[in-house]
Amino acid sequence: MAVVKFYSAFKEIFKNDVMELNDVENLNDLLSKLAELNPKFQHYLGRDDFVVLVNGASIPRKEFNNVKLRKDDVIELFPPVSGG
Repeated sequence: MAVVKFYSAFKEIFKNDVMELNDVENLNDLLSKLAELNPKFQHYLGRDDFVVLVNGASIPRKEFNNVKLRKDDVIELFPPVSGG
């Protein structure tokens, strides 16, 4: 079971700051499952400006399919930052 931590706008979208997900093989699976749970999240999947950490390590988007998730992994999702 992967633990997903949400920050900022993602916390608002999912109405929670932590969620546990089963049956996710890699980051792409996890993100797709989140989009199924809340279609508002789908908007971010095509963007390159949100940050994904797995166990504290930043993962580049091109590696999402290659990062295999284990049951004790902690995934942190940060939405794009804006402002000035």
